[in-house]
Amino acid sequence: MEAVEIINTFNKFLGDIDGIIVALQRAKMQTKIKAFKEYTWIVWYINKEKKYRLFTLNHSVREVTESEEKHNIKLMEESLLSNLFNIIQDDKLLKSLRNGEFTGWDINPN
Repeated sequence: MEAVEIINTFNKFLGDIDGIIVALQRAKMQTKIKAFKEYTWIVWYINKEKKYRLFTLNHSVREVTESEEKHNIKLMEESLLSNLFNIIQDDKLLKSLRNGEFTGWDINPN
């Protein structure tokens, strides 16, 4: 399953809630050493006009061939899927996402 399909499926799972969507921002940067690439994928929770970072995936890896690139993208997609399953298993977080109450992560929850 590709990343876009994963995000679309997760949005359907959240339900058709007016103004609430989860979006994926992908970036692939070349490091100072040409053979190494850095992948950064950010999953955003967008509630009407406000957006909050749900989670970020980072992966730095040696990448020279096209097959290595495909493999690295598969690793990122697996990590994306794993993180979304963790959200599904967290009843409190899932409820806040569905109700439009998620406002990011609180460093001091007390």
